Amino acid sequence: MHTDAQISHNPSSSARAQASTPARFSAERSTGAALALPATVWLIACVALPLAMMLVYSLFGSVRNELGGFTLEHIGGVIGSTVFQQLFLRTLLITVAVTAISLVLALPIAYHLSLRSRRAPLLLTLLLLPYLIGIIPRLLALRLILGAEGLLGSLVSAVGLSSEIVRPLLFTKAGTIIGLTYVQLPVMIILAYLAIERLDRRLLDAAADLGASSAYAFATVVVPNARAGLAAGAVLVGATTYGAYVEPALLGGASGQLAGNVIAQRFVVFFDWGRGSALAIASLFVIAVFGLAIVGIARLLGRSRVDSAR
Repeated sequence: MHTDAQISHNPSSSARAQASTPARFSAERSTGAALALPATVWLIACVALPLAMMLVYSLFGSVRNELGGFTLEHIGGVIGSTVFQQLFLRTLLITVAVTAISLVLALPIAYHLSLRSRRAPLLLTLLLLPYLIGIIPRLLALRLILGAEGLLGSLVSAVGLSSEIVRPLLFTKAGTIIGLTYVQLPVMIILAYLAIERLDRRLLDAAADLGASSAYAFATVVVPNARAGLAAGAVLVGATTYGAYVEPALLGGASGQLAGNVIAQRFVVFFDWGRGSALAIASLFVIAVFGLAIVGIARLLGRSRVDSAR
C-alpha cells in the first residue's frame, strides 16, 4: 500500500518539478540581470558614451570645438600626416617592447610563485605593496635613481666610470620603456601566475617522470598550456601601455612621448577636440589590431603544437 502510494505520487511530483524549472530559470535570469545592471550602466556611461562622443567630434567637430557639418578633415589629417604616422609607429614599437620585456621577466617569477604555493599569497601581497603609493611618487623616485646625478649615476662613478653612461636612460625612449615596464611588470606577473596556477600539476609530474628538466618542462609544458592566459595578460598590458600618459611625461622627454601625450595636448593645450578625437579613434583601432595579433599568435602556436603532436 505504501509503495503504491509512492508510485502514484511520483508523476504529480515530477510534473510540479518540470513546471517549476522554467520559473526557476526565469528568476535566475532576472537576478543575474539585476546584478549586472550597475556594471552595465557604468560601462555605458563611462566607456560607450565617451567613445561615441569622440567618434562624433572626429566626424562633426568644428574649429571651435562645436558640432558642425560632416567632415573627414580630422580623420584625414591624422591618417595622412607623417608626424602622426611616426607617432603611432613609435608608440606601437614601445608597446611591443614593454609587453615583450614584461612577459619575459614575469614568466619565471610567476612560475616560481606557482611552485611555492604556501608562500605565494605573501609574495603576491608584497608585489602589490607599491600600488599603495601613487604612481607619480614612484616614478619620481625612479627618476632620481636613473638620473646621472642619482643613485645609479653615483654607483657608476664609484666604480670609476663616467656618470654620463646612464644619461640616455632618462628623458629618452629608453626612459619611457623602463618606466612603463616598472609599472606594468607586477600586473603581468599576477596575470601570468593566475594562468600558470590553473595548470594540471600532473602534467609537470609526468614531464619530470620522463626525465625533463625544470627548464624544459617550463618551456614545453607550462608556457604552451598557459598561452591563453598569457595572451590575455599581454593584451591588457599592451593596451594600457599604448595609452600611457604619466610615464612618458615624467621619464620620456620629447623623444619618448606616446600617443596618449599627444592626444592630451590636443584636448587640453590646443583645445582641438576634433583632431584629438580622431587621434583617439585611430589609437583605438591600433590597439584593437595589436590585441587581435596577440590572440592570433596564441592560436597559431596552439594549432602548431597540436599538429606537431599528431
